[in-house]
Amino acid sequence: MHREYRAGAIHSDERHHRWLFDDNPDNGAEGPQYWIYQKEGTIHGQQAGIPFALFVNGAARRASWAINLKVTPAYQMRGIGGVLSEIYLRDNEVTAAVNVTEAARKAFLRAGWEFLGRIPKYVRPLRTAGIRAGLPGALRGLAPLFYPLLLVVDGWWWSYLRLHGFRMEPVAAFDPRIDQVWNEASDAYPVVGRRDYTRLRWRFDAAPDPRRYHRFYLFQGGRLSGYAVLRYSIRNGRRVAVVVDFLCPPRLLRALFALCLQQARHAGMDDLQTVMCHCPGRTGTLLSLGFLQRDSSEHEFLVHYGKEEDVTRHLLGNRHNWFVTMADCDLEWMFLREHETEPEQQV
Repeated sequence: MHREYRAGAIHSDERHHRWLFDDNPDNGAEGPQYWIYQKEGTIHGQQAGIPFALFVNGAARRASWAINLKVTPAYQMRGIGGVLSEIYLRDNEVTAAVNVTEAARKAFLRAGWEFLGRIPKYVRPLRTAGIRAGLPGALRGLAPLFYPLLLVVDGWWWSYLRLHGFRMEPVAAFDPRIDQVWNEASDAYPVVGRRDYTRLRWRFDAAPDPRRYHRFYLFQGGRLSGYAVLRYSIRNGRRVAVVVDFLCPPRLLRALFALCLQQARHAGMDDLQTVMCHCPGRTGTLLSLGFLQRDSSEHEFLVHYGKEEDVTRHLLGNRHNWFVTMADCDLEWMFLREHETEPEQQV
């Protein structure tokens, strides 16, 4: 099916394929979640999944992110996609998807999936170029006036960080200490995918190109309290830092993202961006740091949860209960795209 992807697409990269499917630590005894429809030696359809452990009110569920449902044009409208998806759903208690094609979306809804809305994108300009790009055309000339206001906001937050003993330290790779963050923070999120040492080591340190990820530990005083993973990219001619993943207790989200802003500014980026769902009651967390929220039709969120009990169904059926970052599903690769380049960092 590689010919169905555009040239250079990450899903046609053999290293990426082996890592994502063969090496996933949450694979079951049956092996990778990858199904194909083949006729006369030629593959005409596929459905893949990224298995993970989903914790719903602290109880683990066997879950998977649905990706790469594709059927070659000559074999579409024959029910092949529906059959592949039906077989896939049997393997999971909870199945979720983001960024599906319109054809896949219709097939999923017919199969009983629920549409939970769109996962928002957040953008925080750091320099005049970033502010100008975020303003309507008629107002872009005012960008230099907004920049000093953002510096005032940043100055206030940096004073807050110093006063309360917050700091962020870079690490070359995750280590077993990160289990402490998962154990202490995960219960605060009603629906969250496991982010322990084993999972993070696979997701970032064992990835085909781990150097693209910049890992940071959040400390308050001497206590490890969270982490963040950033990537630097050039999008539409601007230097952009992207928060790919993070975790901390909800009360520390502002401190964590304020420190991410510091790191992005130090690296010479124009913007800090992310796509995420976070815990209930925290909508204003990023807005208070100067982020702008933008809904995107690209990030439609669908879930299938079978025969879960009523309480669990209530939690899973509300997008605002989910903790989702760009490290989940294939959000990172769909957002950054493969053709975008890594910028040189300022020192």
